[in-house]
Amino acid sequence: MTKENNLISRYLFNELSSEELIAFEHWIESNPKNLQKLNEYKAIWERTVNYPKGFNPDIHKALAKVHKSSGIMQMQKSRSRFAPILKIASAAAIIIGIIGLAYYYNPFYTTDKIIVINSGSNEVKEIVLPDSSHVWLNENSSLQIPDAFTKKQRKVTLKGEAYFEIKRDETKPFIILTGKTCTEILGTSFNIKMDTISGNVSVIVHSGKVAFYSSKSKSEKSILKPADEGTYNASSSKIIRSSNLNVNYLAWKTGILTFSDTPLNEVCFELSKYYKKSVKAAAPISNKSLTGTFKNEKLEDILKTIELTLDVQTEISGNETIIHN
Repeated sequence: MTKENNLISRYLFNELSSEELIAFEHWIESNPKNLQKLNEYKAIWERTVNYPKGFNPDIHKALAKVHKSSGIMQMQKSRSRFAPILKIASAAAIIIGIIGLAYYYNPFYTTDKIIVINSGSNEVKEIVLPDSSHVWLNENSSLQIPDAFTKKQRKVTLKGEAYFEIKRDETKPFIILTGKTCTEILGTSFNIKMDTISGNVSVIVHSGKVAFYSSKSKSEKSILKPADEGTYNASSSKIIRSSNLNVNYLAWKTGILTFSDTPLNEVCFELSKYYKKSVKAAAPISNKSLTGTFKNEKLEDILKTIELTLDVQTEISGNETIIHN
């Protein structure tokens, strides 16, 4: 086991000393790939903390699967060495291997047939589905997944907002139930957002094609192509197709905000939405425009850039930030 894997395993078991924890946090912050690696292991760990009754895996078969996969770790094919460890799951030195074996046998184990994955405030979760499709779940959202897809279709239920990258399978369409709408695809990437208050649903397609329709009118499908946006109005049960003009619709996932000669009032709108803080431009300067790209920047730093670029001032008044001359 590598030194990094050993640290991750001890971190998952909460066995790091305060000094080691500081060093571990520095290692995580030093490279985005380190954070990605930790998140992958944590996701697998969270899915496999409970094993089904009678769990008694074929170690050789599992090890062969682990060796062929993304390389969670390399392990010797020794049944006598690993079988008791799998049962007690207590040796931190090989916990990543244990997680890999358990994940192979039951990657989405649950006592029920439906798994519900929730995201909290200021939390974005990446989920790998049983068919290897990927989902990024925005904050305060939930995704319901069956423990196994049927032979005819792959169906999930979304509440909130998520970005999907669906693995193509022409024999099994992928269906997402969101409010009173259905989104059906074979393989593509797109964003879905439901307003939990109004029930309105919007779908923006990044690649491929999507069939978007009301669950009450399956015959009236709106076919969306890249850069198309479909908006379902819950009051009228109608879907309107239009061109997506918002380049920042995935900012919640990417952390990137892009502006190209964008009026300041629109910039303020995007900043308010992304940072969940009220930012407004005074009327005399609301039509000034901004060009720039910001990646994972603090709001304060963006406001300073706006001040220097547009020769304006910012003032905090209560819970609002006002940009003015």
